[in-house]
Amino acid sequence: MSFTMLYGCAIFLFTISLNKNVLANSCENDNCKAAIDIPLITKLNAPLKAELDISGLTTQLKELIAHEVKHAVSVAMTDLVEDIVDKRVKAAQESLQTAYNHTISTFQQKTQLALMSYLPGGDQQITGILKFSDVKFSVGITNLSAYKSTGKFECEMSGIYLVSASIVGTTKGVDLNINLNGNIISYTRISEGNWQTGTAVLAVQLLNNDKLWVEVGNMKLSGNKFAVFSIIKIL
Repeated sequence: MSFTMLYGCAIFLFTISLNKNVLANSCENDNCKAAIDIPLITKLNAPLKAELDISGLTTQLKELIAHEVKHAVSVAMTDLVEDIVDKRVKAAQESLQTAYNHTISTFQQKTQLALMSYLPGGDQQITGILKFSDVKFSVGITNLSAYKSTGKFECEMSGIYLVSASIVGTTKGVDLNINLNGNIISYTRISEGNWQTGTAVLAVQLLNNDKLWVEVGNMKLSGNKFAVFSIIKIL
């Protein structure tokens, strides 16, 4: 029997229960039962009365209704819990993705800024700023054209930078200097001739728009891979 039919029976029985003339309760030895008096008429129009015991049906109906109600509540609660869990999982995923994106963005801002370049040409006599215009790679630097034309690296993001400059020259007693905003912050002297190497490596704090460059005295040096400048943002 379907729940819909049982529900209809329940309404029917409830309606009958409102009629005191139809529904009767009888008790015998503490055993009570619900009964319905149903008037009957024979073919001879003789009045008869039949008593229908519905106590068993009522009990089964109550049990089935209770079962269906419990099942419906269980399904509703399961759906509610699943919905809550889905929303919390989705919120956690979105929060994790946001944190991940922020971490990656911060990491890129702090570390993804670097440059490595060569001094173009062969052996040459140079005085002053070295223009390392042969850029082999750069990351996060937008003003490369100014750097190539002037030889001056302009800071676009404040932080701590690792700077390296290396040359090979023949002139004795010439300094390789690293200059920040017109102030020399590193001296490296090439004390001997015959193609000696001069290298300077240092960490320096740069602020936005600070300018950094490499310069030498009057000396003969080799270009290409013999003269290298690199800079990378580390913090």
